[in-house]
Amino acid sequence: MDEFLLTLSFIFAPFVTAVTFAFVTPPLGATLSLRNEILLGIALPPVGSAVIAGAMLAGVPPDATIPLYVLAAVAIFLIMILLPLNVGKKRISMRRRELILAALFCIGNTLTLIFMALSPPVESHFKNLLQGEILAVNNIEMIITIVVALVLLVIGIKFRGVLFAYSLDEEGLKIKEKSYNTITILYRATATLIITGGIVLIGPLLTTSLLIIPAFFTEQRSRGLEHFMITSSIVGVAGTIAGFLISVKTDLPPATVAVCAIIVCGIGFHFIAKNR
Repeated sequence: MDEFLLTLSFIFAPFVTAVTFAFVTPPLGATLSLRNEILLGIALPPVGSAVIAGAMLAGVPPDATIPLYVLAAVAIFLIMILLPLNVGKKRISMRRRELILAALFCIGNTLTLIFMALSPPVESHFKNLLQGEILAVNNIEMIITIVVALVLLVIGIKFRGVLFAYSLDEEGLKIKEKSYNTITILYRATATLIITGGIVLIGPLLTTSLLIIPAFFTEQRSRGLEHFMITSSIVGVAGTIAGFLISVKTDLPPATVAVCAIIVCGIGFHFIAKNR
């Protein structure tokens, strides 16, 4: 028991950071799902990883969190800005949009693997991230993550009506709301903030899983939009906490075990909600 507590204290900052991301990332995934943009959750993490790997290959240290974050955030935000919308005169078909995102997924993963092959430090860093070894988060990064998450939570609750309208009736919101363009920019900036932070601090695997898995298991069993957001967050947090505790006990990579635990929690929620 003493050894368990000692190990848990050692990974306290990574643990709290991962749980914080598990709190805010699934609602973003739910929003992406409602907007038929869930492929963004698959395509953008590999792109961010490729940018980070390329920056490290160019000489940026692996522990230079801020420069790596900024570079990845700029790349992800540009993609979200330049990607054609589903509304307006310049809309494109859903099929075409999905093909673009699928191509970005392939390109991002390919470049990451190439950069890893060209540089042993890059390979070591991303191998750890991809395997779920996310123990390099420090206390300052943990505190910043918590503060940003709380700010996003307050904003999300205050403007949840606009968020729900943006998720379900974007055409109607564009007609009624003069600040539609501002809302779009803020939505994309928030998505960029969360996804990039996840890639840098908890790795692309856990970030992608938190975006997709909770929303997948809770969407059909939720009673309304607020319930969907809340239950997806609960599944993400419960799975992340369970995964970290199991990893401490079994000495397995925490993020990888967390993904498995999130799946189990999602299945559990699905069947509990089904039988209610």
